[in-house]
Amino acid sequence: MIALRQILLKLDLNHALAKAFSIEEMEFPANTLLITKHAFKINELWKMVRDKSFSEIIFYKGMEFEDELTDIDIPLQIRVFDLSDESNFYEGKSIIIVKPKEA
Repeated sequence: MIALRQILLKLDLNHALAKAFSIEEMEFPANTLLITKHAFKINELWKMVRDKSFSEIIFYKGMEFEDELTDIDIPLQIRVFDLSDESNFYEGKSIIIVKPKEA
């Protein structure tokens, strides 16, 4: 937590918040962008935040995540950015952006 707070301070991210508690207990301002590096499955995190106000969730995940889309009760828009590179360091890893589909 100390490292994260130092990063926010050094980058002058005045509108970012670092807290040590369950995301289920947190209230978000409207259109909050959630970023997680925690190993959440998409459907598990969705259950925790589906009734909260947020615009998108950004995950660092493996490329195989389709089985994590079960039990989600609304259509989602999902964008996947493959991080694979020549060094193989990020082989099979991606950034996934999930948000509710607009009607």
